[in-house]
Amino acid sequence: MSAIADALRREGKRLIFTNGCFDLLHIGHMYLLREAKKFGDVLVVDEGRLDLDARVSTFIPEFRAPVTIRQLLTHSGGLVWWAPLYKELEGRAAFLQRIVAMDLDYAPGTKSVYSDLGVLLLGGVLERVYGAGLDVVAERRIFAPLGMGDTQYRPPEALRPRIAPTEQDPWRGRLLIGEVHDENAFALGGVAPHAGLFGTAPDLARFAEMLLGGGARDGRRIVSRAVAASEAERVGLRATDDEVRELVRSVFRTPEGTLDAQGIRAFATASSKSRTPGARYCGSCMARAARS
Repeated sequence: MSAIADALRREGKRLIFTNGCFDLLHIGHMYLLREAKKFGDVLVVDEGRLDLDARVSTFIPEFRAPVTIRQLLTHSGGLVWWAPLYKELEGRAAFLQRIVAMDLDYAPGTKSVYSDLGVLLLGGVLERVYGAGLDVVAERRIFAPLGMGDTQYRPPEALRPRIAPTEQDPWRGRLLIGEVHDENAFALGGVAPHAGLFGTAPDLARFAEMLLGGGARDGRRIVSRAVAASEAERVGLRATDDEVRELVRSVFRTPEGTLDAQGIRAFATASSKSRTPGARYCGSCMARAARS
């Protein structure tokens, strides 16, 4: 294995192992990775700290528009989807001041359009509710209790050999390794509600197992059973057989275009024998897909 790693290194490449760390924003086709960053919004509601139908102005008085927390969560608050704030602003206070001063793009509640700026505004609400930064809240309430030791904002230099490069960024003029790809998040210091989180597949599996386990894992409750069930349903953890079958076909397709049936059966058998409910559920889905 070391010989392979050395050969890749000579070509300017690197070998990523199962504990490889990634900028989670860039695995957007997997809902869980995106939703893990937004889970703090659900958590604060579950704790009774936030009323979804309260106006944003309750927490951020300088934001005068008649927009509710629920509308921000459902991307129906009317905020512009994105703006290149990083080109002229730096820091949370400057970003928030600019966002609250912007005109709405459409009447709140009339349609749903994804908005980075709406998520940034939500982040400001969460920080005011908790009285701490997003990174502190996420570590204290989600990552540490779940044992997600490799999931964090602004990963340290020591973790860099395990981090997959993101891109050669023309704006920053360097290869991004361990730096958030999103420019607005970078201008915010690498900690933002819509980007900046790095993590590994095993850590994200722990998060999924918590949802599938009714909001608890290893005897520690993170959220109520009702919230866990609704989140698991919302992010598609309870996939249909057809959805699992399509995933299996994409992952286990050989270069010749055929399916590696032996590999599917081996993975399904190993997963089904796991002591964790999430892995067992995955294994049972895989087994059904392998038989079809």
